[in-house]
Amino acid sequence: MARPISDSAYQTLSTGICPWLQAPLLQFETAHGAGRLGHGWLLAGPRGVGKINLALFAARRLLEGKDGDVRILEAVEAATAMAQRHEPVDRHPDLHWVFPEAKRSTLTVEQIREAAQALSLTSLTGQGRVLVLEPADAMTTAAANALLKTLEEPGADTYLLLISHQPGRLPATIRSRCQSLSVGCPPIEEALKWLNGAGKDPEAADWVSLLEAARGVPFRAIGYHRSDFYKFYNKLETEFLEISTNRIDP
Repeated sequence: MARPISDSAYQTLSTGICPWLQAPLLQFETAHGAGRLGHGWLLAGPRGVGKINLALFAARRLLEGKDGDVRILEAVEAATAMAQRHEPVDRHPDLHWVFPEAKRSTLTVEQIREAAQALSLTSLTGQGRVLVLEPADAMTTAAANALLKTLEEPGADTYLLLISHQPGRLPATIRSRCQSLSVGCPPIEEALKWLNGAGKDPEAADWVSLLEAARGVPFRAIGYHRSDFYKFYNKLETEFLEISTNRIDP
C-alpha cells in the first residue's frame, strides 16, 4: 500500500531543490512548456544524488500548475527531509508515491495495482495525477508487468515518474515507454560549497575525502559523515599510506 509522508519533509522536498538538480529540472520544464511532456519519465542516476527531490518538486509543479523562482535547499534541511520523507502523514491528494513497505526491499504487484487504480480515478484537485515510484528497479516482475499496462494507457493529465538507481535492471518494455532524464553528481566544487554546513561538526568534516569515498554522491557523503564513517575511512587511508611507505608492518 502506498503510504503518505512527513508533511515537513514533503514541504521541504517539493518546494525547494538541491542546486545541481536545476539542470534536469529545466530539461523537464522545457519539455512541459513545449508540449512535449510524455506520460512516463525515467529519472536515472546514482543512489543518493537526490532524484526523489527532483521527482517531488516536479510533481508539485505539475499538480499545482505553478512555475517561477526555484528555492535552493541548504544541505542540512535537505538531508533531514530525505531521512524523514517516508514518515506516515499527509501529502498532496493527487500524488501517489509508492516505495517498499517496511522490512521489504521490493515494490509488489499489489502496490502497483493499487496505484494504477488510484490513477484511474478523477483528480481531486483538477490538475491531474502523478505517480512516483521509488525506486522503480525494485519492482518484481509481476509489478513491472502491471505497471506496463498503465504506461501504455495512462489517461489524460497522468504522469509517472520512475526513479531508478540502475535503469538497466528495468525491462526494456518499461524503459522504451519513458522519456529519460539523467541525474548526475554535481561538480566537486559545487558539491563542496553546498556541503559546507552539513553534519554534526561542519568545520571538522573532510568533505573532500568524504566525497571521494562516496564517489561524488552528496547525500551518500552526508550519510558517511553523520555515521562517523569518515573517521574509519581516514584511519584506513592513513594505515594504507603507512604500509605503502614501510612505516608499519602489513
